[in-house]
Amino acid sequence: MVQKAKVPVAPVRVENWEAFLHANDALLKEIKQRAGALKKGPAGNEPAELASLRMTNRARGMIEKGSPGSALELLERSISMYKGNGYAYMFLAYVHHLQGRSARGAEFLSSARRYLPDDPRVHGELEGLSRSIKSNTESRAPATRRAS
Repeated sequence: MVQKAKVPVAPVRVENWEAFLHANDALLKEIKQRAGALKKGPAGNEPAELASLRMTNRARGMIEKGSPGSALELLERSISMYKGNGYAYMFLAYVHHLQGRSARGAEFLSSARRYLPDDPRVHGELEGLSRSIKSNTESRAPATRRAS
């Protein structure tokens, strides 16, 4: 078995939705590939997986148009249809972070890492989101008192 060389991941600053350019492109590419494969005949859970990815893409469009709250339910439904939808986990983490629930967003990061495709650009965006969430979570953590 040939092992892939690990490409270093360069974190992307997550200031706004445009930071997810590569994840958006990769999602659309995966939808197109799965739709093409499905035309040859369904196998296993492929129809549900494709429906989940399409639902995630609709949620992505809602986020892009400034309605992340509306996207939240779609993203949760898309995960219930296909647990391996890394894009839905990533976008859920982003929406929760955007709405001030960074700790909740952090819960979705490990699943996103597990299920996203092996694309260093997408993982760079995920790492940028992870750093942003971590920074926000740490800044909101209550200060601990030192014992006198």
